Amino acid sequence: MTRRVIASTFVSAVLIAVAAVAPGTARAATICASGTGATLNVTAAAKVSTGGHGTLGLAQARQLAATLHAAAGDICTTSASAAVKAKLAAIATLYKTNAAAAHTQLVAFLAGVASGTIHGTLRTTASARHASSLCPTISPTIHVNGAGKTSADLAAAATAQAAGDSAGVDAANAAATSDFENWADSANPTSVGDWITILQGAQALGDGKLEQSALDGAKSAAEKAVKAAEPKGDPCKASPEAKSCLIQANAVAQMLGATGTAGLEKLLDCGETWTFAMTLAGSSSGGAFGTFVCDTGTFLVNRAAKTITDDGGPWNGHISGTYSCVMNGHTVESGSVPPSAFHYTITGKVTPTGFQITAGSPDVNVPNPFHTKICKGMGGLGLMIMNEFVKHGLPLPFKVAPDGTSAVFSANEGGSIFHATITKVS
Repeated sequence: MTRRVIASTFVSAVLIAVAAVAPGTARAATICASGTGATLNVTAAAKVSTGGHGTLGLAQARQLAATLHAAAGDICTTSASAAVKAKLAAIATLYKTNAAAAHTQLVAFLAGVASGTIHGTLRTTASARHASSLCPTISPTIHVNGAGKTSADLAAAATAQAAGDSAGVDAANAAATSDFENWADSANPTSVGDWITILQGAQALGDGKLEQSALDGAKSAAEKAVKAAEPKGDPCKASPEAKSCLIQANAVAQMLGATGTAGLEKLLDCGETWTFAMTLAGSSSGGAFGTFVCDTGTFLVNRAAKTITDDGGPWNGHISGTYSCVMNGHTVESGSVPPSAFHYTITGKVTPTGFQITAGSPDVNVPNPFHTKICKGMGGLGLMIMNEFVKHGLPLPFKVAPDGTSAVFSANEGGSIFHATITKVS
């Protein structure tokens, strides 16, 4: 935005010229269009890809637009300082007995606000990034409550309007626009939210030139936000927060008619995300050996490439349960399986009927819990089989329809009972 500094002599000249117009009630003057929201194309934003053939959707696009509007604030409803209110209260009283003198004082008041001798609100231009759902390059760092001079001017316009002073309203409105332009120049807008804050204020004040300038700034900032959000490496390995900000930056760019990420749908196509969990209860002729549990892990499915890959493992697993050794109908030994942990990873492939998944754990190792020779021998054989099952994993076939979202595999193989589940999460 080109800095628009209006010399105090020019402001004074304009105000003096307006002062020459006698107050009247021939027409109603508009002060500020409260509740104005920057025009954002939510329909275009709703079509932004979120990966896996999904889109942002109209509801989320509207929510994003509402958050941007709220973060920008409403210049029409910002409160003037106590000192400003006191001065305007005195002018309002004077209007009742001497309208011409009150008008002159109002014009002088506006000149004092412009020059800084009459102070507006004491708030700073910087605001905390209070809109936490907005990503850093989108969230505003400025707020209209920092435009104290404009707030004072609008309060003056309301005072003149209440007194039926249309010329006073026009003078105050002109001052509000000028002071808002100067504040916008000095506020150092950088983020998309900063420019929308200015754009929204310009719309409310009817400042078409500043509105267009802010829209151009918002588009430029949106395109920078898109570039900043694009992953430098494999997008499928980016954090959920990074992916979310990439989608948000593209949605905001669409709202403003700016350029987004080329091929976003392909970039976000990391396949389907599924969860996996399995319980393997083991036993042998010597008795039960407890349970191997693969706690929940996740894997990615690329149906086009027919691949299944681990999504961030290795995942945790644990072993628990009891063991026993029964001979001739009598229990020789029994007890609890010493608790231990292991880790596993997921591999597999897409088959014509669904998925084939293998969960292998190279670090699994359950010691033989038995003590007597014969039980130890039988138990060792069972544990060897169980350890090999868990270490290398057995390819488990899951029947999954093209539009399926879950599947179960259950089997009893060699005294080992398998029960595994998979569930689609995205």
